[in-house]
Amino acid sequence: MLLDISDEERAFLIEVLTAKQNSMLHEINHTDTLDFKETLKRQFEVLEKFKSRIERPASSEHSQATN
Repeated sequence: MLLDISDEERAFLIEVLTAKQNSMLHEINHTDTLDFKETLKRQFEVLEKFKSRIERPASSEHSQATN
């Protein structure tokens, strides 16, 4: 799936994801329930992978899609 977004939209999305990650780190550090902590860690990793994908320049994404 290809999503065409502007640089401004990309920057805002990264900002929102970073804020969510910071919130999740706080929750992970203050959670006593092991199962919930593990769930949060997995979700944090998913966010991290997604964020790293949208932080890549568009030219890098295009070259990977054509290889």
